[in-house]
Amino acid sequence: MPYPWLFESLTPGQNYVLPPGTYYIGDIVSALRPEIYEESFNETGLKNGIYKCSDGIMILADVSDTNGYEGVYTGSDDFEYVINSGCIGIVSSKLFKPNGYEGGQIYQFPDGLNVIIDSGFFTFETEESVLHIDTNFDGPEDESEVEDLCCAFDQAVLSEMDIVM
Repeated sequence: MPYPWLFESLTPGQNYVLPPGTYYIGDIVSALRPEIYEESFNETGLKNGIYKCSDGIMILADVSDTNGYEGVYTGSDDFEYVINSGCIGIVSSKLFKPNGYEGGQIYQFPDGLNVIIDSGFFTFETEESVLHIDTNFDGPEDESEVEDLCCAFDQAVLSEMDIVM
């Protein structure tokens, strides 16, 4: 049976406040537990917006709707976020797989965080630090370049945020 999701459309530039917890930032589809995706989104797909259920919350945006493309986006933390599904965002820990995903990072936000998504520019902010991911760029011209980048990302460390490995 599908999760009983409460859905809200994204308002560009609006500040969304998320509660304290552990979150994955990156390619949402690669991080979601398979049973959640299959039961809830396999037939309908995901839309830009905020999804809430008893197990947690996720906020996502379709990269193709933000002047971007599927590929690699370097965050202000110098980490290369690999987006293969076209959906980038943040998802709480009860909803993502315990392992086996790549292209994103897991963060611990003990005091919660603010999320702002506006025209392909993603901001994840706490009182101590901020992470920006800009999906508004042309990217590599050669598709093999994208494949090489998707397969060879580094695990950069963002010192201001607690990364859970």
